[in-house]
Amino acid sequence: MVRRVCLLRFGELEGLFRRLRALLEALKDFGLETLELDLSRGVEGIVRELEYFKPQLVMDANLTGLIFAENGEEKVALCDLMGFAHLSFLFENPLYLYKPLKELSKTKNLFFAVFDLKHYWHLKDMELLERGLYLNPFSDQYPDFETHRDVEMLFLGPVYEPRLIYEEALKELGEELAHLVGEAGEFSFRNPEVDLRTSLDLVMEYLREDFRESLKEKLKDWETLQKTLLFVGSYSTSRRRSYFLKFLEGMDVKVLGDCSYEGFEVLRPSSYEEVLRTYARSKVVITLIPQTLTYSFGFTPLDVCRYSLPLMDYRPSVGILFNLEREVLTFLGNDLLDFEEKLLYLLENPEEREERARNCKEALSRFSFKETARFIKEVFLTQ
Repeated sequence: MVRRVCLLRFGELEGLFRRLRALLEALKDFGLETLELDLSRGVEGIVRELEYFKPQLVMDANLTGLIFAENGEEKVALCDLMGFAHLSFLFENPLYLYKPLKELSKTKNLFFAVFDLKHYWHLKDMELLERGLYLNPFSDQYPDFETHRDVEMLFLGPVYEPRLIYEEALKELGEELAHLVGEAGEFSFRNPEVDLRTSLDLVMEYLREDFRESLKEKLKDWETLQKTLLFVGSYSTSRRRSYFLKFLEGMDVKVLGDCSYEGFEVLRPSSYEEVLRTYARSKVVITLIPQTLTYSFGFTPLDVCRYSLPLMDYRPSVGILFNLEREVLTFLGNDLLDFEEKLLYLLENPEEREERARNCKEALSRFSFKETARFIKEVFLTQ
C-alpha cells in the first residue's frame, strides 16, 4: 500500500518553518507520495484535493493547517472526519498557543511535536500529553554562500529593555500581576536553569500572605496564568540579553534584530536567507537562548552552526548533544567573567575558532532532517 503525506501551509514557509519542506522531500525520498498545499488558495479547494489524495498523515506548523467542518452544532476537525493523522510542529512554546490548544482536547487524530521537555509538560497541563511527540531540533536544507567574515561579533536579538515588557504586562494584566511578572522575571534572570512556572511559584512563597492569596485567586483562571508565564519569560529573556549586550558596549558588536538600546549597530535582514548570510559573515555569534527554553536550545543554534560558531548559554541538552571540547562553546548562567574569557579566546585564536566552526557544521549530521523524517515515517506511516 502506498503511503501518502501532505504538508499544509498558509502562504509561504518562512524562517524556521522552511525545514518542514525539507522533511517532506526526505519522506518522498523514502518512497512516500507527497503533496504540498497552500491554504491561502481557499479551504474548499484544499478539502477536495485532500479527499482525492487520501493522505495518511498531514503536517503543519503551529496549528496553521487545521481545517474544521460543521457537524450539526459543533465544529469537527477534518483529520477526525477523514481519518488521517495530523501532526502539528509547535515551533513556539505551547504557552503562546494555549487558547487554540486548550480548545483541541477533543480532537482525536491531532498530534503535536515539541522540542523542549518543559514544552512537553505544558501539553500535560492542557490535558494533551498523550498526543505529544518530543523531538530534538533538526536541520534544514541550507543554501551555500561565498562570503568573508567581516562581522567581528554578532549578537542575536531582539533585545528590549525589561521595563517595556513590564509596561506591557501592566496594560494586559493589571498592577498586581505585573508586579509578580517583574519579581518572577528577576528570579528567572538570576536562576536561568529554573523553568518559568517554578520561578513563579517560588517567588509567590515570599510574598505577603494576603497579596499571595489574591494572586493565587487570579491565577486560577487558565488564560491569566498562561499570559503571566509568557510575560515572565519575555521579561527574563529581555533582562539577560540586556545584561550581556550592555557588557559589550563600546566593542565591535552588531545586533541582529530589534534593539531598544542606543549605541549599537543594528542589522535588520529583510529575508531569512539574509539572516543566514549574516551568520556566514560573522566570526562569533552570541546566542542567548530564550528563557521559554530551559532544557533544549531551539533551532537557531543549528542554523548558526551551519555557517559560523555560536557562543551560547548552557542548557542541559547542549552538553548532551554537542561536544563542548570541539564544537559549540558555552558559558554558564550570568557569569560575565566566563563569558568574557571565552569570547576573547575565540576572537584572539582565529585558527581554533574556525576549526570549531567546521566541527559545528559537521555536527549537523546528528541533527539531520532526514533522520527526523525517518522517525516520523516509523511512527505514523508504517502500519
